[in-house]
Amino acid sequence: MQPRAPLRDIVAALRRRAEDAPEAVFCHFRARGAETTLTNADLLEGSNRYAAMFASGEVAEGRQVAIVLKHSPELYYAFLGAILHGCIPSFMPHPSPRQDPQLYWRNHRDVFEQTAIGIAVTYPENAAELGARFPRLRVFTPSDARAAAQPPARAIDPSTTAFIQYSSGTTGLKKGVALSHAAVCEQIERYSAALELKADDVIVSWLPLYHDMGLIACFMLPLLTGVPLVSLDAFEWVVQPSLMLSAMAERRGTLAWLPNFALHHLVRTLPEDFDADLSHVRAFIDCSEPCYAHSLRLFAAALARLGVTERQLAVCYAMAEAVFAVTQTVTRPPRTLNLDAAELGLGRAAEWPPGAEGGREVLSVGRPISGAKIRIEGPDGEILADRQVGEVCIQASYMFSGYVARPDLNAARIRDGWYHSGDVGFAHDGELFLLGRNDDLLILNGRNVFAHDIEIAVNETVADIKPGRCIALGIESGETGSQELVLLAESDADAASHPQIVRAARAAIFEHFGFLPRAVKLVPAGWLVKTTSGKIARSSNQAKYLEAYGRS
Repeated sequence: MQPRAPLRDIVAALRRRAEDAPEAVFCHFRARGAETTLTNADLLEGSNRYAAMFASGEVAEGRQVAIVLKHSPELYYAFLGAILHGCIPSFMPHPSPRQDPQLYWRNHRDVFEQTAIGIAVTYPENAAELGARFPRLRVFTPSDARAAAQPPARAIDPSTTAFIQYSSGTTGLKKGVALSHAAVCEQIERYSAALELKADDVIVSWLPLYHDMGLIACFMLPLLTGVPLVSLDAFEWVVQPSLMLSAMAERRGTLAWLPNFALHHLVRTLPEDFDADLSHVRAFIDCSEPCYAHSLRLFAAALARLGVTERQLAVCYAMAEAVFAVTQTVTRPPRTLNLDAAELGLGRAAEWPPGAEGGREVLSVGRPISGAKIRIEGPDGEILADRQVGEVCIQASYMFSGYVARPDLNAARIRDGWYHSGDVGFAHDGELFLLGRNDDLLILNGRNVFAHDIEIAVNETVADIKPGRCIALGIESGETGSQELVLLAESDADAASHPQIVRAARAAIFEHFGFLPRAVKLVPAGWLVKTTSGKIARSSNQAKYLEAYGRS
């Protein structure tokens, strides 16, 4: 029997799965305490219903389609149905009580007005408001997708756009990343090799599909490789994080991707009497935001009684512009370096004695996966040597096709065939070490300090600040002609204890960094703006602070 040709488009993958193994599991779908198993045949049938809906509605091929649905199998069907019909889908978050509704609608107004999205699929309760806010938008609901006719086979050019991934907007307007069929298929092929993907692997995920980690690692990768998926609701996971661990134990899950904050959330909330065997897990993969060695150690120690060891912990550096993974560690624990913090602030990664005051531990995110190259550039575009700090630039055979309707951003980020990521780090012995993002870099007292380092120092030492709910801002000062530090932090403590909390935060910053903030402002729970992927929205919170407090 001749081997099957490599997949080069998503439609071929969907149809091949249904043809080769119709009763094999695509997804064990969990919601509200119940589980539904979706087979490959179910996936194709549901996707055909949506393709037929678009066809009967005379939706033109090539139209952009926004998928705004809650956690349900319809997410997969609507997205793939749009691709089957020849449309270009994008997952978008639905309104939720956890997000400021004004911010939600303002952000989505910007997206709809600056792009060519003309079609949306949403749940009935949201259809009227979505249509009223965007009158030119044509809105469908799952009840419109009733017919299940097989759409006619279409020849697909692998270089054409398969879908668009919108960023979560931590530092401004959401950016639409256009990804071709060929880029997605090649990334999955190469990433699967880096993961040493096995026939008995099972992926467990609570990640929303409007985030690139959920979309690629926990939807496209299972679709294109045939690895079964266990899918949980992100909102249920936030309330009860141990649901993910239970699913991994019950379904013998082997791979899970987690942003760094999720490791801490699991540790903080794990019930003392929780019991499960997780010794079979191949990798908990820390990804999506700055990753820290101490977070991995904390996670391993807290879950050691469940069979978790540090050898099961991995790190990935990923971005939508490269489809997903750029680097990955799986076969061995990620490497750490202890560096001179002062020298690091000056752009040099100099070794420092472990445990000595004035050092900073930095975690490797691994080597580039096949097809990708990395180099570090200085401010004038010069290529930097090992251990010199600069901007991380990427070149890969599976890069994105460009930002949607943003020629300015394309020109700024893509130069001489290299994508300028905005991330700051250095290379050493073929591995990449990340320090933060240019957007998060504060210049305080002539030193370069990353905002998230300040936030972590405060979170680890000040008990009455809500975990993960503080943000460091660099506010331009007319008096000093430079930035000054302002810390915003949520606290449930009574007002009488606020002065003590503020003093503790100021002391923690001085102890770790040698300077004092201009101001520490305590705000009530829920005050800070978070993105749809759960990250603190830096630009939105800076604007909110200036509106509420001015520059005081």
